[in-house]
Amino acid sequence: MIGASPICNSTKSWPSPKTSRFSTAPAPFVPGSTIVSLTALKPAIASTAGRSAHARNGGGEPGYERAGHAGLGDTHQQVTISGTTVFTSPGGAPVTQQGGLLALPTNIGTYSRDQFSVIPQIGFNVGRQLTNNFRVFVGYTFMYWSNVVRPGDQIDPVINPTQLPTAAGPGTLVGPARPAFAFHESSLWAQGVNVGMGFSCDSRSHERSHRPRRAPDSCRADRLGAFNQP
Repeated sequence: MIGASPICNSTKSWPSPKTSRFSTAPAPFVPGSTIVSLTALKPAIASTAGRSAHARNGGGEPGYERAGHAGLGDTHQQVTISGTTVFTSPGGAPVTQQGGLLALPTNIGTYSRDQFSVIPQIGFNVGRQLTNNFRVFVGYTFMYWSNVVRPGDQIDPVINPTQLPTAAGPGTLVGPARPAFAFHESSLWAQGVNVGMGFSCDSRSHERSHRPRRAPDSCRADRLGAFNQP
């Protein structure tokens, strides 16, 4: 790993509420029953490391700034899967059970690991010095991040319906343990445009404008000679 300060982190959630209402329903449900199923996937990634280079060309003519950053190091991947289902019968109190359509006992939980990643970033600004103290600029930035986990990639679409929850309690698994969890990696890139202005107060130019002018050498020599006379 190069560097030691955090430079990137990201967290995204994928909630998917599903609501079903039955006009006719099998036991133990009665007509008018409502089932609300919620599946939540929350991947989080964080990385450290970095090296950078920076250069600037200023002056009254249009100037530019360019910067490059390259991060090499560890990315901590973490995925949290949870789900609930709420059963409501007409005239009855809501009953909440653990498990959703895509989040069942076979994949619910928190999973984490560490992977090596590369995070390059480039950017530049183009600006103009309008006065000695004021400049405007516009710029562009691009970043790429390898080996990240994203919500949609962590979903197992294969479901064993025997473990779906009911109002009486969780289902009993019979057959394959699906949905199952496995890490699926992808890459992430981001870009942005920035516009801004800068103002600076240069005290040195103010000092130079008020500094007494240096006397000519002939005048200084005449005063020195007059001072040394007995």
